[in-house]
Amino acid sequence: MNNTHNNPPAEAMSSESMRQLSELQENSFLIVEPRDCSPHILSREFRSAYGYGSDTTSAMLEAIGESGQILKGSRDYAEHSPELAQLLDNKPTFFALSPSVVSEDIQTAYRLFDADTPGAIMKISFTHHAYLEHLGGKIESFPAIKKGTDMYRVLRSIRPEGDQRSDTEVEQSMNLVTLPSRVRTDGNTRYIAMNFVEHDGHPATISRKDLDDWLERYHAAGLTIGQDIGSDDETLDNFVIYQDKLYWCDGDIAAAQPIPHADLQQHAQHMKQSLERFVR
Repeated sequence: MNNTHNNPPAEAMSSESMRQLSELQENSFLIVEPRDCSPHILSREFRSAYGYGSDTTSAMLEAIGESGQILKGSRDYAEHSPELAQLLDNKPTFFALSPSVVSEDIQTAYRLFDADTPGAIMKISFTHHAYLEHLGGKIESFPAIKKGTDMYRVLRSIRPEGDQRSDTEVEQSMNLVTLPSRVRTDGNTRYIAMNFVEHDGHPATISRKDLDDWLERYHAAGLTIGQDIGSDDETLDNFVIYQDKLYWCDGDIAAAQPIPHADLQQHAQHMKQSLERFVR
């Protein structure tokens, strides 16, 4: 398959990139997909050709074509793709995929959001992890579409019976608390395109101002998110700092439901208590 290049060609891999690639190739490495309202990237038929759908790494390497061959070590470093160079420089990178191999959910999102290209966003999560010594590294992959220069993570959730909110109403609530997102409904299924934007990472601590601003927006949105902030969490891994504000980035935002007005204060208080210990 011909892989569509979405970025200007890189002149050469940096020394750090070559180290990353060497580590990934040294043993095996794992490509993983999230489970938080993310549909499969590849069609069931395509995945089934690689261990009955369980071997995500082999299937993804085949689907991304030339870059997959490089990751498998069958091509010279000098013949790298610009996408691979970006990935190895630890940047989230969009890999275009043929519509014939992506899942029906990605095809539907591609149509609903009038996107230019279906594909996957990939980023290196770690190399030579201490607890996974048999792996060369871990690459996270997210179902995605691209429109112009913007790439969007695709999320999906079944619309609960009785939920009469319009796509615009859902968008307005979501965008108070999460990264810029668009919503479209197809039958009983809601699709969310979440803009995969540059952000300042997952905060280990927040300020009192961050917390107060977040609680104000959380209260205004009135959505059931944040119930899994654990007392043993060391970082706010479901949050990111974007445009100097705290935002929820976990994919479970797609399944968030309105909190009944009578319960909103209780939820807000629970949220405040969960986050107070991160204030410095």
